[in-house]
Amino acid sequence: YASQGGKITDLCIVDNTHAIASASTAGSVHVFKIEHALEVARQASDASDSGFVSAESLGDDLGAEDATLDRSEARRLALGEQHQQAHGGGGSALLGTGAGGQRMNLGASTVQELNLADDGAVRALCHFPTLTESMLTFATDSGVIHGWDLRAGRRAWGLPVGLQAGLLTALAVPPEGDAVWLVAGTSRGFVLLFDLRFQVLLRAWRHSSHSRIHRVYISRATCSDPFVYIAAGTNEAALFNAADGSRVQTFKTVPHTVESITVDDVEKLEPVDIAAL
Repeated sequence: YASQGGKITDLCIVDNTHAIASASTAGSVHVFKIEHALEVARQASDASDSGFVSAESLGDDLGAEDATLDRSEARRLALGEQHQQAHGGGGSALLGTGAGGQRMNLGASTVQELNLADDGAVRALCHFPTLTESMLTFATDSGVIHGWDLRAGRRAWGLPVGLQAGLLTALAVPPEGDAVWLVAGTSRGFVLLFDLRFQVLLRAWRHSSHSRIHRVYISRATCSDPFVYIAAGTNEAALFNAADGSRVQTFKTVPHTVESITVDDVEKLEPVDIAAL
């Protein structure tokens, strides 16, 4: 999808529509009809001889992505320190507010573009509808989770995340029902639980591997407590209760030479003081 520029980092379906949203390292979000995506995919398929990707190249891509995140994290730390020095060390590091929405024509399709170049790359996004809003939620390298109402065409709110947590790399809201919870994962292994009703950070945890959170997904079984699938570390995904940090179930691949594993061999969530973030 060359129309957006940069590298596409995440995709999500815009609920109750025929549209998808894409995030880019160029600092933009595009929302477009699936018909446009099919047209672009058809052109890419015609231009390529093979659609297969080797396992070796996937490993190279992951290593390159980790290196890119390290560089982006270093830039964010430098910018955050400059901000704190300029403002006497007070306040949140970078509260991006410059998101601008516009519509543009690409061929026969209309694309809605949100330009957040001043906020850095957009790493993750998700969508949820309410009775009055169509809320697109996305995270930028500035350390802000933005809530953008697609119906009103404006930024509804922003949730800042401190420099200590690293870059925001994953987002999730409940797949159905009221979006009470928002879960975010970071490049340093932090898992953050927000209450969207009051737009506050309720709980913070750190994955015991201290590695990047690749994906988070809130289970459909979530009722009073948010049960979250977390993919992080190496060859492991687990279901946790994000309210108390307890592990419900672990899915782990091990070499055939390993006869058994113990509780100490699986990752955990370590509690973090939210005041430190």
